[in-house]
Amino acid sequence: MNILLLGGTGFIGEYLTKNLNKRKDCQVSVAGRNDSMENNLYKNTEVLVILTQPDENIMKGVVSFINTTITLKKVLYLSTFLLYPDSVNKCSEEVLPAPVSKYETDKFQEELRLSEAIKNKDCKLSIVRLGNVYGDVKNAGIVNRLILSALGKNDNLTIYGDSLTKTRDFIFIEDAVNLMDFLIFYSQQGQREVYNICSGINANLGEVISQIERILNKKIVFTEGNPVVGEKRIICDNSKIRKLSNYQFKFDLVKGLEKTCRNYLNFYD
Repeated sequence: MNILLLGGTGFIGEYLTKNLNKRKDCQVSVAGRNDSMENNLYKNTEVLVILTQPDENIMKGVVSFINTTITLKKVLYLSTFLLYPDSVNKCSEEVLPAPVSKYETDKFQEELRLSEAIKNKDCKLSIVRLGNVYGDVKNAGIVNRLILSALGKNDNLTIYGDSLTKTRDFIFIEDAVNLMDFLIFYSQQGQREVYNICSGINANLGEVISQIERILNKKIVFTEGNPVVGEKRIICDNSKIRKLSNYQFKFDLVKGLEKTCRNYLNFYD
């Protein structure tokens, strides 16, 4: 199987590439966000994995490629769990999206465009709504900023409003890409399916900060800012992907943060 990772040079892409390269049943190619869709990398692509940030030019090229290719069998699109509304209950894939920010709206619009593009094609679309993924130095999320603060490499960390107590869903990178790997090869029944890839466990930044401080034996220094309008409390239901894959998570929050901190210490050693 010929697999192309579009945006595969980033944090998630590097881990997914490493995963796929361990297999003997696929050929993996990686394209950067600026690589032309006419590039030979796209030739004979059977699975296209889209890992890029929302981008109109990229999406135009992808839709054009879908319309003209005869080899493409599946598109896996990396979306975000932030599309779901603020809720104290777990959100399943059946919950209607409620995008608020520009990023959320752009991600949802790309989901819709891809759904339309594959309608009359012999091609499946797997939409991955991903939780807060973390695990290594290339990640730019909140866990990254917290660890850099603890290591004395981020003196301007601000945490806004009640973020310390609002629950979030954190998933370690290795668990996330293992489940994405599964979906790439999964014989999907419907033409378009949505899958939550997340831990399904409530956590807040206060807990994350305490664990990082314990692991590194260092204090995280930050300034508390004003609340951010529209900031959400979202926990996703991951029972759909777990039932399909029979996957057993390898990392809870503690184990994930311990390995993450080791990755940072090794990098900055």
